[in-house]
Amino acid sequence: SDLAKLQNEVFLRDAYHCRYCGGKLLSQEFIKMFIKKIDSPLFKRGETNLTTHGIIHITWPVADHVIPWNKGGKTNLENLVTSCAPCNYGKDGYTIEQLGLENPFRRKPVKSDWNGLRD
Repeated sequence: SDLAKLQNEVFLRDAYHCRYCGGKLLSQEFIKMFIKKIDSPLFKRGETNLTTHGIIHITWPVADHVIPWNKGGKTNLENLVTSCAPCNYGKDGYTIEQLGLENPFRRKPVKSDWNGLRD
């Protein structure tokens, strides 16, 4: 999909920080590898939100459509930001205006030496 191709570019641009709350996120590859290494039935990314461990929800990066896809928002770098899963779930299909959120593109991405544990 278009989103799958763009998401890593979005995560790199935003330095693995949620553009809404500023939280540090982990690379999806790191989380998948960690789940495999820890090999616990309690710590997994399940088929549903309820069967996914909470730590994974908090650290899993999502490419979020600032203008929601269901309201005609495009899947491109000008409309996608890195989001933590909780901010993404909370925003849902609403616009930032409906929720009273500042446009995340008006704030520069947090730049630090954090890279989502990609290496």
